[in-house]
Amino acid sequence: MPKKKDFLHSIAKQLIVLDRAKNKIIKDKNSEALHQFRVALRRLRCLLPIVLKSNKKLDAAILQAWQALAKLSSPTRDAEVMLTLLGKDINAAQFNSLSKAYVEGITILKAALRTSDVATLAMSTLQHCQRRIQKTSKTQLKHQVVRQARQQIQALSRKTSSSASMAQWHQRRAHIKHLRYLNTLATTWLPTRFHALSPALKTAQTSLGELHDASVLALWLGKKRVKKSHWLNAQRDWKKLNVQLGYIHQ
Repeated sequence: MPKKKDFLHSIAKQLIVLDRAKNKIIKDKNSEALHQFRVALRRLRCLLPIVLKSNKKLDAAILQAWQALAKLSSPTRDAEVMLTLLGKDINAAQFNSLSKAYVEGITILKAALRTSDVATLAMSTLQHCQRRIQKTSKTQLKHQVVRQARQQIQALSRKTSSSASMAQWHQRRAHIKHLRYLNTLATTWLPTRFHALSPALKTAQTSLGELHDASVLALWLGKKRVKKSHWLNAQRDWKKLNVQLGYIHQ
């Protein structure tokens, strides 16, 4: 069984990546900085609920603070992605609208990141997680990791239909991302059978991501339909993942 300090190290690692990306955003040093920041933030928010409890006042405050930061950075990243995806395919008015949304969003985000609040939050998070982990046995910690993974599997297992709305596909993708992060970041805490899900999770996440991007492009470009191949790929990979989830869920 892995050591408790290994789990704390995983949290610390995401905080380090987050801090580096934060500094790059502030200094405009890397075009991928916002993406890196968002990924590290999602990974951190995947790990924190394993050791922090939403019914505990300080725990809840920490979880809510990271959620607020994710919410603050989300529209800016959306605008950035849209500018990359759409490129020269949109008219000047649409391009200017997206550019304005990105500039305004990144300005607000930089202002928030320049304050001491994020650094203080990171330090408080690590210290509080350390205290929580010290009071938790390895068996309890393992139970919490498995419980989180099973919750995602159960959520996905309830959505068996391959015919779903775009909003439902997006929700499935969010569950898949969460489960994939757990499978990657807490591998040693999960039973071996969970590891076999990794390829199917990655493939399904990619297909559902391509479907989402295609739907956004269609909306912006005034197209009535998304290419059939995107739907078929998503449905195919979703069915394959569901079969594997069934073995775990039994």
